[in-house]
Amino acid sequence: IAEILLERRRAALALPADHPARGMIAGWDEADTCLALRGDHPYEEEHPFFALSAEAVRGFHDLGEVWSRIGAVTGRPDLADRGRALAADATALRSDLERTIDRSIIRDCDPPYLPPVAGIGLPASSPGSDMVYGPRGPCETLHSGVLAAGHVKTILDYASAHGETFLGVFCIRSRLFGGAVTDEFIKLMGFLVYGQGYGLVQHDLVREFLLFYYAHAAHVHTRGTWTAMESTDPDRDQGRHAPYCVPAQLTIPCVTKWMLVFEEPFAEVLWLAKAVPRAWLEEGKAIRVRRAPTRWGSIGYAIESRLRPDGGGPRVAVSLDLPEAGLAAEVKVRLRLPAGFSAVGARSTGEHRIERHPAGDAVVVAAGVAGRVDIVVECRREAPRA
Repeated sequence: IAEILLERRRAALALPADHPARGMIAGWDEADTCLALRGDHPYEEEHPFFALSAEAVRGFHDLGEVWSRIGAVTGRPDLADRGRALAADATALRSDLERTIDRSIIRDCDPPYLPPVAGIGLPASSPGSDMVYGPRGPCETLHSGVLAAGHVKTILDYASAHGETFLGVFCIRSRLFGGAVTDEFIKLMGFLVYGQGYGLVQHDLVREFLLFYYAHAAHVHTRGTWTAMESTDPDRDQGRHAPYCVPAQLTIPCVTKWMLVFEEPFAEVLWLAKAVPRAWLEEGKAIRVRRAPTRWGSIGYAIESRLRPDGGGPRVAVSLDLPEAGLAAEVKVRLRLPAGFSAVGARSTGEHRIERHPAGDAVVVAAGVAGRVDIVVECRREAPRA
């Protein structure tokens, strides 16, 4: 599979230097699309979707690292060399992808628009469009973890401004249901948007993530059974839903994991409680996670919000359960305190520091720390603003 993608990459690098898709991997945007579509259709041909190159960057990077490690452990220098070469391919493709995305952004519309295909133009709702776009491309591109924060914001701002999201979740607008033409209605995506959730957590868009999270849980899942549909009509009286879909069923479990335990894709950094609601750390409340898998080993943690004896504000107690051999990553514990509170300082059984972030302060524990780590964070109640 890696070689198939690399072959397509080499074909794209053979394009003229000024070609808008030079270096971008071309293909289908969906596996079953090539079986379902026939005749004169804009998807009948392969296209350089940004999602293909973005996911290839992530795949080459991760697989290259695995091959290198396996080659070193098993005495296979050929496999280790192949892993290093694949990692180098990831770096080169990522550089080309960032440059091509910058060139492809359409800036003479408000807000600017990043199409899901290299250099192809405006979406179907705009004059001169030649393709119908859906949420698949943006969601899969966000899921790669490759995009810069500015490019993520460009995608989301345009989608929000042009009705491509509903309550913060990617959707499509349709006039077809059960083969019949009907009035236009919204189909809220259930099975693609895990990638959107990943990108929101990665880039600290926590308010947007929480809107996405609760809207998806409320509208995509049936009440009582928590069975998820592929796409849903938010108007349940109409009930114009697509049927049950396994990937949709997995969206909330996946994004819940990322909300609580998130691994930076291209850095040795593990975030804990990165995108939780502030209400979860109101005084007297607690967050607990046990045996969460990460690429550095299984971890657990507890964050408890406690009242100080003098009533002046909460003291937050953090307990980490890290691998006994040590966690080969920096750990950042996000403290999304309720409005009006901020972290002042911390005491810890290990080396630590406090980082300030707009989305919430974080206690940072150095890489290599092992076993149980206890941290007490002193907080203060801030005076209300006039």
